Amino acid sequence: MTSPSKHRDYFAALGEFVHEFASIEQTLTLTLWIRSGVSVDVARALFSGVKSDEMRQLIKRLLEAKQVAPETTKDFVEVLDRIGVISTFRNSLLHHPTQFRPGQMVSSNFLKALGQARLKEFPVSVDILQDLIHDLRKAGAHLARRMLDDAPDEVRRRFSDPLLDEAWRYRPPSR
Repeated sequence: MTSPSKHRDYFAALGEFVHEFASIEQTLTLTLWIRSGVSVDVARALFSGVKSDEMRQLIKRLLEAKQVAPETTKDFVEVLDRIGVISTFRNSLLHHPTQFRPGQMVSSNFLKALGQARLKEFPVSVDILQDLIHDLRKAGAHLARRMLDDAPDEVRRRFSDPLLDEAWRYRPPSR
């Protein structure tokens, strides 16, 4: 067992990452509610308990069903897919305790993996967590901008977030 005080920066970054993931889940919820076009009460009834991966798929289906402009759909899909990549990392991190190996930290399903082909390992570090936090904030800015699609031009012009123009930072390990 590792001493939390020895890895204080890691645990602080982990807490911030978990907070940002909860925030993006809330933003996905609002996006789904708005895009579905139903009242808040109906949205609560229909979408209560829907997990983030399901929300991402439902939003994509709504875009298709409502025949949203290709440029808007492309932007949404890029953001939703990026959230999916981050969700995969998050699931590993929260369901498989980080292993503090000499010189590296790894999230691994080694205990439950049935064979080498199913083994999944993700390098973990404060820098990686900071990249993920950045990408979650960027994804949130994109989704917030898309919530304003039907707002007057003046409102949309005033919404400007520098994160919209920044590059995605997290690079998942190659398989």
